[in-house]
Amino acid sequence: MKFVSIFKGEKNIEQALKESELKFKSLTEATSSYIFICSESKILYANPAAEKFIGYSLNELKEMNVADLIHPDFRHYFFECTLIENEAVLSPEVYEIKVLTKSGEEKWISATATAIQIDSEYVILITAFDITSRKAAEEKLIESEEKYRNLVNLLPDGIFIFDSENCLYVNEAGLKMLGANNSDDIIGKKYIDLVHPDYHSLFKNIIEYSIENIMVPSPLSEIKIICSDGTFMDAEIRCVSFMYNGKSAILSIFRDITIRKNAIETEKLLKQALEHDKLITEFFSNMSHELRTPINVVISALQMCELMYKNGTIFDDIERLKKYYNIMKQNCYRLIKLTNNIIDITKIESGYVKLNLKNYNIVELIEDITISVSDYIENKGINLIFDTDIEEKIVACDGDKIERIMLNLLANAVKFTDIGGTITVKVEDRKDNVLISVEDTGIGISEEKQKIIFERFVQADMSLSRPSEGSGIGLSIVKSLVELHGGRIYLKSKIGIGSKFTFEIPCITLPEKDTILKVNKYSPNNKVERINIEFSDIYS
Repeated sequence: MKFVSIFKGEKNIEQALKESELKFKSLTEATSSYIFICSESKILYANPAAEKFIGYSLNELKEMNVADLIHPDFRHYFFECTLIENEAVLSPEVYEIKVLTKSGEEKWISATATAIQIDSEYVILITAFDITSRKAAEEKLIESEEKYRNLVNLLPDGIFIFDSENCLYVNEAGLKMLGANNSDDIIGKKYIDLVHPDYHSLFKNIIEYSIENIMVPSPLSEIKIICSDGTFMDAEIRCVSFMYNGKSAILSIFRDITIRKNAIETEKLLKQALEHDKLITEFFSNMSHELRTPINVVISALQMCELMYKNGTIFDDIERLKKYYNIMKQNCYRLIKLTNNIIDITKIESGYVKLNLKNYNIVELIEDITISVSDYIENKGINLIFDTDIEEKIVACDGDKIERIMLNLLANAVKFTDIGGTITVKVEDRKDNVLISVEDTGIGISEEKQKIIFERFVQADMSLSRPSEGSGIGLSIVKSLVELHGGRIYLKSKIGIGSKFTFEIPCITLPEKDTILKVNKYSPNNKVERINIEFSDIYS
């Protein structure tokens, strides 16, 4: 590259400058900008501000080569910018370079090189100003940004930056969380696509909160994010709005809480296992009591009969003999009930229990079952009331299973209701469902026990000194039988006031031939033994 020869001689240039000095001297000396006039590689003029900045006098500068003032890293670039045949000189642009002062200090300048004509010849007019402080600040900012970038990449939490829709930045931890190979897989992706559909609404609310509350961190929330392989990860998230590259953006911090969630779940399962073990332990303790008590009673009654036989009085006191007979019979029923319950709960859990559905007038069915135990209950000094808001409601159900449900609920009501109390059986029509309730004025059940009363092995009173007997699996069987009908059972109770067990079953019917509904009748015949078995653990 060669500089264009500007003047025929240096003296001609100097003469021309002297002639035009009056025109621009006041301007150049008054301005704080640094002004240089160069010809080829020589400096012809520098204003006072330029002399002060660079540290050389004008006379010293005239003896120097332009390249002596330019930092070696920028000399090639400078000479390209100041070639007259370069269009940039004819249409000047700002460029930034480093220069060397007389003291050897490196300084930054922002300069513009323009070709001007003096006495029909061209020279290069350079106008510059000091940007050293700005460049130092920029370098510190870049250094600071680099430090923060490194810090962000070292953080174990996923850092994401979003605009109103898309992801603009993700750190290394964020890539690792999502299982992405590089940032290109995530940047540009819609932020909503990173979140499990169940949490779209929550995440949008978090983003909206951050936009509306500038520089205020959002409340800590838990969501599920979608990893690159399609799996889901539990994450804790917090967002805050801030300026990113001159525009408003959302900084989101994601923390993997999978281990914590798993630990909580493991702790929960462990707690459940311990509670289950405790229930089983209590059940076997209770079961041993339930088995031992009737066996001991039977043995005691047999021993008394044996004693009467040995004494020769066995036929002399028939009433006493009948008493021992009834005691043995009741406790045998009790053992049968216990055995049946254990077998039934096992069958239910194994899926072997099936419903034998038939069309019944459910109102009549419940009333007949209630009437079948009315004498027994009233003999206990307890009032029994049957109430209904309909006379007929045809429902497909298993009559034997409904009987089992009702006898269990009635037996429980009798157990915990004192003499003079009341048991109310009620049937209510709910169009698509029918509600059957058994309510008593007994001792009631605590709120704590109400939550688990339908679980296996649970009794309202698990102490061995409780006032009534039972294995603690009857209500579990009742719940299962109700659910087999597609229904549900629930309890309302208050200590000292009483309890109300309500179960509801759907009102479906079985079509018979010729669309005529066959309504089955509940027969109490041969039901006496079932009643005796179900009420066998109630003692006068």
